[in-house]
Amino acid sequence: MDAANYDSLATYCPQLGGEVPFHYCRAAANGTLCRKIIICWEFRFEIARFLEDHYTPEELKQAFTPPALTRLQTILDCAVRAKTARDKDDEPVKSRKSR
Repeated sequence: MDAANYDSLATYCPQLGGEVPFHYCRAAANGTLCRKIIICWEFRFEIARFLEDHYTPEELKQAFTPPALTRLQTILDCAVRAKTARDKDDEPVKSRKSR
């Protein structure tokens, strides 16, 4: 069946905390499938068959491969990079003041 036939269906999204249409789940992660699409839609229609019919094995692998870092690790890495950048910005200012 064509993807457009399912796009208007809606279900609860545990990540967003509200209802979302199926088309959102197909493009939620930077234009790729949401990693939780099977869990959220498995009781609404044959989602596994739909995915097999509409996506290549490479697209499915990309969508369902866990990220290299957890969400917390990503946040901590961003904080460290921001602190490092701030410290680098502060160094020239300190050296100019000491002259």
